[in-house]
Amino acid sequence: MLTELCTHHSALLCRSKTGSDDKWATIAVLTEKGTKESASGRAYSIWRLSDLQGTNVSLFLFGKAQTGLWKETEGSIIAVFGPEVC
Repeated sequence: MLTELCTHHSALLCRSKTGSDDKWATIAVLTEKGTKESASGRAYSIWRLSDLQGTNVSLFLFGKAQTGLWKETEGSIIAVFGPEVC
């Protein structure tokens, strides 16, 4: 179970019980999504993720993440492991 693998810090965020602050995961439902274009003309996506209990976060997808995942449908369960913050 998820609770055996991590310690919950919020409804969407959990960190590894190993004590390492750089390893975390987010598991949520994709509730809204949109695609926009940057000033340089590159497409990017903004996803709204929810725990369905009132906590929402926005996830911005650029580059390979955007081109590979832009077709994902609303209502999908999303798991994000070890993302890079840019």
